[in-house]
Amino acid sequence: MTLDKPIAVVKYVDMPVDMQQDAVDLCYQGIENFKEEYEIAKYLKKEYECKYGSIWHCIVGKSFGR
Repeated sequence: MTLDKPIAVVKYVDMPVDMQQDAVDLCYQGIENFKEEYEIAKYLKKEYECKYGSIWHCIVGKSFGR
């Protein structure tokens, strides 16, 4: 049995489309590689800081944006 890939819903973004798509792609990778939400957030933060510099904040959870 295979699980379907979750669907990313972007509600509001203030970044270029290529950075937005990169964020979505990294989210999928994080979901595949980590079980805990804090681990996914830590992974996304590290990847974005390495790729785009500066300091990034990342929050991962099931009830945000509802």
